Amino acid sequence: EKIAPYIQSYKSNIIKIIGAEKADILFEKGIFQFEPLAYMRGNTYDNALMILDEAQNADWKQLMLFITRMGENSKVVIAGDVSQYDIERSKVSLPQFIYLMAGVKGIGVHQFGESDIVRAEILQEIVRRYEKWKYDNNK
Repeated sequence: EKIAPYIQSYKSNIIKIIGAEKADILFEKGIFQFEPLAYMRGNTYDNALMILDEAQNADWKQLMLFITRMGENSKVVIAGDVSQYDIERSKVSLPQFIYLMAGVKGIGVHQFGESDIVRAEILQEIVRRYEKWKYDNNK
């Protein structure tokens, strides 16, 4: 119940993709699970697709906690936008984490650009202007 407000957008997107009926079945059977990082300690997730979203707001300990939960036959996706962090800038660890993992066999990195924005076309221009403003103002 405590995390319900935080996962609502994820549930809504899953419903958009596969429909409410299929989504309800997958949620009821526990195929889709949502867990706060703090509650993952000690768990191992075998045969799973683990997704950490909003990883730009995770520090080193949280990133390592998440990735080290990966078990047999599992895949891990860590997604984040380092231009939209909500934590103190000095604690943003995702860019350094990506750098540290570069070259590890089995790890790939994909960086999205403004052309990948699909919510609304106008957002491409908004993001472009925001990035320029940040650059011009050393933000």
